[in-house]
Amino acid sequence: MGGRFTWTLLHTEALQSLAADSYADFLRRSQEEQRMAAAFYRAVREAARAGSSRS
Repeated sequence: MGGRFTWTLLHTEALQSLAADSYADFLRRSQEEQRMAAAFYRAVREAARAGSSRS
């Protein structure tokens, strides 16, 4: 310890791999959230239509 740190190709590749995995996971989660939001919107809209037709 206490020595000077230098980036090597191994460090760079490891960081790039981690960033790519994290970004892919972020995109997957984001798409799932969008799907859930769209389903919620459809359910609310349908419930509103059903409620207004009873009046």
